[in-house]
Amino acid sequence: MQDATGKLSQDYQQLVKDVEILKTDLGALLTEAKSQAKDRVDAKKDTVVEAFVRNADRVQSQADELASSTKKTYEEKPWIFLIAAFFAGVLIRSFMSSK
Repeated sequence: MQDATGKLSQDYQQLVKDVEILKTDLGALLTEAKSQAKDRVDAKKDTVVEAFVRNADRVQSQADELASSTKKTYEEKPWIFLIAAFFAGVLIRSFMSSK
């Protein structure tokens, strides 16, 4: 009986040690997974920021071209803008008076 109790105690102590090792291994695994996830997020963030900057530059370039084209048209044919302003005023007035 003593022998069985001693064996059971040894098995229990070994199980406690195994659980502690398992806890340590799980902690290390979670730390590594967190680190890898952070690295991936940082890499994706950099990619997104680069794409945003590229697109912002493209949009700025297109806006500059539109402004230049509009300025050139205004300088060549200012009456077009006067007519557009007149019709915009008529349209706004019709919306305001219908309410």
